[in-house]
Amino acid sequence: TASTFAQARAAEISAMLKAVTQKSSNSLVFQTLPRHMRRRAMSHNVKRLPRRLREIAQKEAEKAVHQKKEHSKNK
Repeated sequence: TASTFAQARAAEISAMLKAVTQKSSNSLVFQTLPRHMRRRAMSHNVKRLPRRLREIAQKEAEKAVHQKKEHSKNK
């Protein structure tokens, strides 16, 4: 009976596993690091990040540069 129950819930189990293993899309690379590895200097110098995250952080930095808004001259 346990195997039939598991087979019936296979889709739910696979969806749950996918949700748990998938990285959330709205978090930055710096936020995925544990707290003891976070450094303020990382936001200025990408080479201070772990090697596995440098490329992703570089892409995020380029995206942030393109999204900056121009300030209006009139106040």
